[in-house]
Amino acid sequence: MKQIQTLARAGYITACILTVVGVYACLSRYILPEGVHLWLSNILYGTDYTRDALPALASKPGIEVVHRIFGAVYLIIGLMQFSKSFRRKRPQLHRTLGKIFMVFSITGAVSGILFAILVPFAGVIELIPVLLFASFMIYATYRAYAHIRRGEVTQHREWVARSYAIGLGVASIRVVFLILKQMIIANDRDILMAAFWLGWILTLSAVEVYNQMLQAHTNKRKAKATA
Repeated sequence: MKQIQTLARAGYITACILTVVGVYACLSRYILPEGVHLWLSNILYGTDYTRDALPALASKPGIEVVHRIFGAVYLIIGLMQFSKSFRRKRPQLHRTLGKIFMVFSITGAVSGILFAILVPFAGVIELIPVLLFASFMIYATYRAYAHIRRGEVTQHREWVARSYAIGLGVASIRVVFLILKQMIIANDRDILMAAFWLGWILTLSAVEVYNQMLQAHTNKRKAKATA
């Protein structure tokens, strides 16, 4: 149990860091002066992304607002929802925010797919991982909803965590992109595509490992209780 608690704390700290990264990515366009925003974007995402992708995203203002603003709120709500003390002290607020979280999970996934279809930065190869992981995000959200409707809290939390992993994975992609950019020589589009796959797979895998460890511990505890 101590190992699981340590892993949970490490995971929550990591989620906090990724939330900061994700919220910055969502809101920097709106809260920073344009010159500062573009300067930081050149550093963080590369000149190609800044020159080509940002104007393309801005050409779809309705989708962009939904994706960025709702996405920032989604990340913050998700971080709150996974706080045990918050769930214990504010159960009604937890349930209310949970409904908002699920709606924003779907809007984030759908708006991400629309961006990949309408204004892809890396062409058709960008659409494959976006469709795959966004579709899984919608599916995981549905499973989380179905389980909580049946009162299956453990399974609900497992599927919410999987859904949230895709959301946090968007921030992981940015971290992985920065690391890969220092390690390999390639154009920004190729590096970003590698970061897409690695960021989402690593984040989802970490959540899955935790889910399986927690499930194994729960089963062991139940077996002892019935022995």
